[in-house]
Amino acid sequence: MKLSKDGYMQMSLEAIIAANPEKNIITEFQEPDRDVTKNKLLSNDRLKNVNAMKTGNVMVADYTNAIRGSLELADLYDKVAAFIHPEIFGGK
Repeated sequence: MKLSKDGYMQMSLEAIIAANPEKNIITEFQEPDRDVTKNKLLSNDRLKNVNAMKTGNVMVADYTNAIRGSLELADLYDKVAAFIHPEIFGGK
């Protein structure tokens, strides 16, 4: 991981591979179609053995809501909680 010039932590592909997460939440800034970003990760050959990619457990959150907050921050928290613990929110 490295700190960006703006002070945000960025994970390299190598760090994601080493961590091998079961779920992955990333932020996207002003991307009109979050599925495009998600599909880029899911189809990345270097990440194909990461558990989250194999199972499709990837969530793309809006950067502005996730980092800076907005009126929709509570909705984002609900979505993240349901993604991490779907069994509590009626999911699988």
